Amino acid sequence: MIFADDFHLLLSRGAHKVSVNSAAIRNPSLITEAAGRFGAQCVVISIDFRDSGGRPEVCMDRGGTLTGLDPVAWARDAVRRGAGEVLLCDIDRDGSGAGLNLHVGAQVAEAVDVPVILSGGCGRAEHLVEGFL
Repeated sequence: MIFADDFHLLLSRGAHKVSVNSAAIRNPSLITEAAGRFGAQCVVISIDFRDSGGRPEVCMDRGGTLTGLDPVAWARDAVRRGAGEVLLCDIDRDGSGAGLNLHVGAQVAEAVDVPVILSGGCGRAEHLVEGFL
């Protein structure tokens, strides 16, 4: 399990930010503790999601465990707890080159007031432009 002391170790060795996913889902207070000790700018919540019965669902353990969490609601909660950025990845598109999931990306970006990095699916330069716009 990851603890706030792990943030200290990584930051003291030159990292500027630490991204957490499964550990934050299992222990959401990790976000609050790390942001309180090191600043929100150091805490990146990584949200992997996939389609689950026609709706996006947050997953953890490299996509092996569905959580029942909605990506928008989890992003809001994580930011409320102190996350300074959101890294959002549609893991079903990751490596496919089929394009970003702009729909879920836009929903998350509209729901939080921190930067959102959208990944999973970029295969062509136009996908980057679409994501930017």
